[in-house]
Amino acid sequence: MNNKILIITIFVSNIAFGAVLLVDYPNTYIESKKANKLSNQIIDNLQNRGIELSIAKQKLSHSLQGNESKNYLIVQRILKEFPNITQKEVVAYLSNIVLKGRDIDLSSYDAIVSLVQRNTLSSNQNIYAKVKKICKESIENSSNT
Repeated sequence: MNNKILIITIFVSNIAFGAVLLVDYPNTYIESKKANKLSNQIIDNLQNRGIELSIAKQKLSHSLQGNESKNYLIVQRILKEFPNITQKEVVAYLSNIVLKGRDIDLSSYDAIVSLVQRNTLSSNQNIYAKVKKICKESIENSSNT
């Protein structure tokens, strides 16, 4: 009888306190998984164009500058500020640059303006103001880390 009470007590306490003891994964782990997804999307796009996997990875590593999670966050800010631009369009744009072997730094004002101008019909002043905001946030976040 005592064993049953002990087992029931342990079971109930695990249920009651189990929610409190849940492990919270750090944001850097989640962000790196999402950033890796961006790289994988670019590699997949290159493979769909007929580039072999190893060559696509090599081209991406030589072309895309900066930290992967930082690039992911910049892309998310671009998508937030310009709702008419889709993730697919951003991946296609980045894939074109990687395919041509040119370097791209997404923290660069020029790179963001080029990406946005290719995919939007907004007025230039509106674009420049939003891109300036994105770059400012990117710089502030870099200095905080």
